[in-house]
Amino acid sequence: MPFPETPLAPMPGWVLQAVQSPAPPLAATVPSGALNGHQAGTIPEGQRNATLTSLAGSVRRRGVSEAGILALLGAENTARCDPPLPAAEVQAIARSVARYAPGAGESAHRNRNDTESTAVPTWPDPEDRGSAVLSDLGTVEYVEDMVRPGRITVWAAEEGTGKSYATAGEMGVRIAVAGGDFAGTWPVLQQGPVLVLSEMHTDDDYLREDRILESLGHTRSELTGRYFRLSLMTGGKPLLMDPEWRTWITAWLQAHDALLCIVDTATAATNVDPWGPEIQGVYRGLRQMQEMYPALAILLCVHLKKPQGRGERRISDVLGEWGRWCDVLILQENDGNNLHRTKLTVRKRVRQERRIMVTKKDGLLADPQDLEGTGPKVPLEKVIAAITADPGLSLAQLAATLKVAKTTASGYVEKAAKDGLVETHPGPRGAVRVFPTVHRPVASNVAMTVQVDGPAVNANR
Repeated sequence: MPFPETPLAPMPGWVLQAVQSPAPPLAATVPSGALNGHQAGTIPEGQRNATLTSLAGSVRRRGVSEAGILALLGAENTARCDPPLPAAEVQAIARSVARYAPGAGESAHRNRNDTESTAVPTWPDPEDRGSAVLSDLGTVEYVEDMVRPGRITVWAAEEGTGKSYATAGEMGVRIAVAGGDFAGTWPVLQQGPVLVLSEMHTDDDYLREDRILESLGHTRSELTGRYFRLSLMTGGKPLLMDPEWRTWITAWLQAHDALLCIVDTATAATNVDPWGPEIQGVYRGLRQMQEMYPALAILLCVHLKKPQGRGERRISDVLGEWGRWCDVLILQENDGNNLHRTKLTVRKRVRQERRIMVTKKDGLLADPQDLEGTGPKVPLEKVIAAITADPGLSLAQLAATLKVAKTTASGYVEKAAKDGLVETHPGPRGAVRVFPTVHRPVASNVAMTVQVDGPAVNANR
């Protein structure tokens, strides 16, 4: 104050009345050019969720209860939203905002980089874990040790491994209608509606669904009200990055009692750098969805490409932050060049970390073999039987017979040779040939005597 000795003048009555009056309707502050042709006073599509959330936050700061917020939003939605939001979405907004203490409200919904937010949020007090109790869903599982309510599962794989058949196909249909054991390993413990967010063409999804249904002995009509599909390739930006869309789809999932939302693929639904900070915002949005609907499990299919070069190349090397913030991590990789077999590795918050090899059969994952501490994925007896049936196999021929990579077949031969069960000898052009120890070949440069009907002759083999 330039003149501290001068006392403050009385506040004019019109100023006092203005600061004590309720805030004007939010839509009145929307520039007329932003209404895109809608009549003045209406809330157009694309602004409805954000506007109602802002309105809910403003009245929550004044201490209005959830019921009061819902009544206000319902009236505003009917009178001004063009077109009105679904009732379930309005309820979700009221429920979400009411979770915050009076005084926080809208500020808790703003992005931390949103410079328009001036209210100081009210942070929750730390919880005393000595009095903590397990939630009602704390022991519930949808797929044993893999899919649970309130959890995010990341399924990471490269192109061509069959992740869509495994997730949106077999897992989705099993949870929706079929039950049984996923990949012959993980039992489906609870069934209910499933939503698949797909980047594929609807006809391709249809054909995949038909194949899965036929293999599981079910018909398409059984999917009615249990298995839903929504295209990811709609809207102006990746869907999971749109807060309004997330609120809407969560309300839809809750209204349909859906257990699982499969995002195929999350890379298309977010379009973020897997090593960048934006991915934390992706997970924050997904956690908010599960706060609004605690029974929801989310499965994210993540498309990745193995790094090139020498040595072991693992899909986990390029997983980035996708693997850090999830609850369960599943890696799917082909068995070398064999497109009929695939490896599944399950890690993180599970009771038993597993690594199995399965065969792709009629759209399903079948014939699981446990690779964790149980020796080679192909029993040694089967390797010896293949060599005995066709002595002189090359490593490439043995790999094709066993349906494994050539390097894998070479490891089997090395192990069997140490045990004295097989021998290797050079063949044409230096290629290694494998023989069982009871079929030792005669070297090509050693003369031997062959007795035929008549005098003995020398021959070379």
